[in-house]
Amino acid sequence: MFTAKRFSARILGTRMISNYPKSKSGKLLTPYIRFSQEVRNDIITSQPALDFKDIGRAIGERWRGLTEEARQRYKDEYAEAKKSDI
Repeated sequence: MFTAKRFSARILGTRMISNYPKSKSGKLLTPYIRFSQEVRNDIITSQPALDFKDIGRAIGERWRGLTEEARQRYKDEYAEAKKSDI
């Protein structure tokens, strides 16, 4: 989910302060949620007829289909952000 600040920075091409996004409550996003944000637009553009529930299922299927090495990238980013956030 993009907040107005993140969205405007993305449009203007400026660098974000934090490389790892947080939710509106300020908590770090889990590896799965981070992954879902990255693939959601791909799923919507490739299959525009899907409703919200089916999009969630497709994201879950892609997550379960990832290799452990691909998942580890998201887990490592989360662990690094968690260390620097504390």
